[in-house]
Amino acid sequence: VDPCDQANRGPASGQRAINCLADGIPAGFTDPLTARFTGVVAGNPNLEEETAETYTIGFVLRPRFFEGFVATVDYWNIELNNAIAAISAQNIVDACYDAPNLQNQFCTLFTRNRQAGSPTFLGFNFLRQQDVNFARQEVSGVDFAFRYSFDTDRFGAFGFSVGGSYLEKRSNFEFFGDPTRENPEKFELNNPEWVL
Repeated sequence: VDPCDQANRGPASGQRAINCLADGIPAGFTDPLTARFTGVVAGNPNLEEETAETYTIGFVLRPRFFEGFVATVDYWNIELNNAIAAISAQNIVDACYDAPNLQNQFCTLFTRNRQAGSPTFLGFNFLRQQDVNFARQEVSGVDFAFRYSFDTDRFGAFGFSVGGSYLEKRSNFEFFGDPTRENPEKFELNNPEWVL
C-alpha cells in the first residue's frame, strides 16, 4: 500500500502528506498498483553495533544449620539500544514518509518510477529490505535455583533441585514513528511470567 496514495496520506497538514509533496507526489495521487516490482533482501554494511546497559545482582545461600542445601538468586536488568531488526516492506515506506523529513534511513531503501508518461509513473519500482538499527528492548527478571543433596549409608547420594526464572518485564520499542511507544511482550507466546 502506497502511503502517498490519497486514500492513505491523511490530512494535508500531516507529516506524511507534507513529505509526499516534498517527494514530488502530488495531492490526489492514486497508486498505479505497482505491486509487482523488483527488490532485494540483503545485508546492510552500514549497521552499527548494538549497545546495552546491564546490571545484575545475586547471592548464594548455604546455611550451616541446613547442610546440603544451596539457594542461588540472581536479578538481571538489560536495556538494549540501537537494536538491529528487520522491517517489512510496508513499514519501510510508511516510516520514510512519517518521519520528520525525507532525510532518513528508510527513504534510501526504495525508488519510484520517475518517467513521466509511464503507466506506473510515481509508483514504486524497487525496494531493498534489510536489517536496520532502530529498535530498543528492555528486559528484567530473576533467576533462581534451590538444591538439596545428602548421602545415605545404604543407598548412596541423593540430590533434588528446582530452578527457574521470573520475568519482571520484557518490552520492545520498535515503532520507528514513535520510539517511546512500548510493545509489552510479557505473557505473550514464549514470554511467560514464570518458567520452572
